[in-house]
Amino acid sequence: MTETRTVHDVKSTSQDDVLYVVSTWPLRRTIDYLAQNNIGLALVVDEQELLAGVISERDVVRALYEHGGDALDMRTAGFMSSSVFTCNGSDSVMNIAEAMASRGFRHVPVVDDGYLSG
Repeated sequence: MTETRTVHDVKSTSQDDVLYVVSTWPLRRTIDYLAQNNIGLALVVDEQELLAGVISERDVVRALYEHGGDALDMRTAGFMSSSVFTCNGSDSVMNIAEAMASRGFRHVPVVDDGYLSG
């Protein structure tokens, strides 16, 4: 008999543990956040703390290439990727792992009842 493990079974899903930036932050503040937390990708939330997208180091480099130093004072929302694959805590770990492998990504935000939980 195979046990079906869920995302909640293997991952802390306390919202207090979720690292994120706010879409209205200037890119400069988002860059500081990425560097201070030693991360290459951050979830982006809107003013209601709902998931709006993700921003990666690659997005930052592209912003600086396209806009130069002016990008630093522009809103993070202008540079994030808004199409984000998510899961919820009751999803099967195996199903999420298969989706990650087939789609080629390393991060999957956990969204429960519309809010980030992991």
